[in-house]
Amino acid sequence: MGITLKYPTYSDLTPDQLNYYTYWKNTLGTNEFRKAADGYVWLFVCELLNDPDTGYVSERLNTLATSEASDGSPHYPELLGTAVTYATVRGTPFPRYAGWMYSPERRFVLSPLLASPVSDIPASVLQDLAGAAGPVLKDPELPAKTGSMLRELDRKLSTMGTDLRSEFMVPVKQSCRPFRDYALVDEPEPVEMIVWEPKPTGELGDLLSAVISLISGGKPDPKFRYAEELSRIFKRLSASGFVPGTEDPLTKPEVFHCRRLGTPCGAFGPSRLCDPTVQARSGKSITLGEILTFADSKPKMPEPFVLSGWEHPVYKDLSKGSFAYYVYWRDCFRKGRYLDTDNGYVNLLLTEIINTESPDDARRDLETLLGVYGDGSQNLIALTLMDHTLCNRGRFTDYRSYDDRMVTNCWIDAFLHGDPSLELDQTMLDRMRSGSFSVTYMESAVPLRPFGKALRKIFAEISKKKDLRALLNPRPVSAVRSVYVSLDYFRGKREVRVEFDDYLGCRKLSTFIDKAVKFASAYAKNGSGPAFSFAGLKCCDIIAGCIDEDRISGRRDVHIRLDPEAVAAAESDLRAVTELMRTEEEPEETQVTEETPVQETVTASGPWEMFFASLTGTEKEYIKIISREPAGASAFLRSHSLTRIGMEDAINNKALDTVGDTVLEDGTVVEDYVEDMKKGLE
Repeated sequence: MGITLKYPTYSDLTPDQLNYYTYWKNTLGTNEFRKAADGYVWLFVCELLNDPDTGYVSERLNTLATSEASDGSPHYPELLGTAVTYATVRGTPFPRYAGWMYSPERRFVLSPLLASPVSDIPASVLQDLAGAAGPVLKDPELPAKTGSMLRELDRKLSTMGTDLRSEFMVPVKQSCRPFRDYALVDEPEPVEMIVWEPKPTGELGDLLSAVISLISGGKPDPKFRYAEELSRIFKRLSASGFVPGTEDPLTKPEVFHCRRLGTPCGAFGPSRLCDPTVQARSGKSITLGEILTFADSKPKMPEPFVLSGWEHPVYKDLSKGSFAYYVYWRDCFRKGRYLDTDNGYVNLLLTEIINTESPDDARRDLETLLGVYGDGSQNLIALTLMDHTLCNRGRFTDYRSYDDRMVTNCWIDAFLHGDPSLELDQTMLDRMRSGSFSVTYMESAVPLRPFGKALRKIFAEISKKKDLRALLNPRPVSAVRSVYVSLDYFRGKREVRVEFDDYLGCRKLSTFIDKAVKFASAYAKNGSGPAFSFAGLKCCDIIAGCIDEDRISGRRDVHIRLDPEAVAAAESDLRAVTELMRTEEEPEETQVTEETPVQETVTASGPWEMFFASLTGTEKEYIKIISREPAGASAFLRSHSLTRIGMEDAINNKALDTVGDTVLEDGTVVEDYVEDMKKGLE
């Protein structure tokens, strides 16, 4: 059953198409599985990527990506990239290695090829990578012999302090949002992945050509630097017999490197394309004259990436090629095109920015640099931005770039005065309550988003009548700040005196926040709390209103691209078609299904009894599972061809009609109704 749409939803499918789609995906992994239209594949992958059961998704996605036709050709080679990205991000098994050889994404083939040479590389792929012309070699032993020779050369190179991959390939980092081509319920976090690509010199092709020439009875090019060593290896292996390799390189942890963007990595943040040969410090001094000389250099043409060679270079450290790349990369950055690069170039640009730009321009560029090349840890870009902001009395945006008392107080001051860029989190809330950097509380959790919104409203109303500093009376503090750590700064003093208000431990602020937290916690749980006021303002009404608004908008704003109503309607249509087919095949008699529950003779006497009486057997079983063994919910839903959203909507609609409220949320029972649900299921 064909389909013309490449990106369909369930409601786009006809009953016949939906019936075929359900049959097709259930045959995956069996001899009946056949290649289907792109629309069905896209919809199936969307389903998988939205399933929380990572083990199930990994098995299905890998099977789909490596499925083959009767002639051995892959059905969906383009899915190999999706499968390996999922395995890398989720920590699940990689797809079967043999299938990778057919992938048009050569970088995925080359990285494991030279990281740990194996013997199952098809001869046609070897010739393609080598760039060898002529007909494909038919020697069935070519892959095994090639793998053996590459392994021997790798062992030889290891005794010389290098390896096969480092000799013929270069690392290339990719920053991407995985699975962005599929309809995901949640926006996937961006990840960084380092893969290896051939050096532009073309030596990888020379290497494979030399190996193939020896195996096919010829001689390698004598100009190739490892020609003699390969000849000795071939002679030795020919005398002893070639031993085929069976090791799967994708089991090696060093094959692929991946981390989520935003995670800490090293003392100065993420090492963009970090290489172990890059040294930490240059030892040379940069001068303001050099900065002013080279700051306005313009690129002549696009330049390929070259490692800077230093963590903190000066211009004199850069080779002709690395300097040309730096000028090109910096020009792209200034024009809003952010190329991947390493720390050395970023740190050199940092030095330029703080020495040549005005405070406002420097702050703008430092924020951009942090957003593109920084992370959430105490990295050098964040430290520089923090120091620059404090010393120039700018607006500070995030205390997490450096966790000290001065920065935290600047964050609190900006939040109290209505800075819209600051989001309240639990750590900052605890600090405002007591001034402690490690305090924790045992009371119920506070809904941070509406609570932060309420605090903004309260302080905004107070500010209209009174000055917050005069009302809270924080202690003024003066401290010396050492500026621009680890960078050469020439445009001012190396130390600047900074004045700030100490809100940590401020009695009036901590007392107010403590009362507000207790009310918000109680109201979120029970719908009421201990009333209080502050500075003549009825704060409890504002907090209650924000929490109520958030509850309503939370039910309304479900950020999914696959419409749950369309999913439910499509599944209902599919069940109707299935039941119709059963009716035609089975003897005509009264059929009782779980979707039409048998009416019990017991009369429901209360709302909960009415609720449980309205549930089908499948719905009751689902509630039992999520109450006792939540991990089994996904398997249960798949076995009944149901979705979590559809199931919970059906149950919650019945609960609204009887009990007056929803009882399930995100795969769990609402805390207020846990005991009622347990009693009803006994």
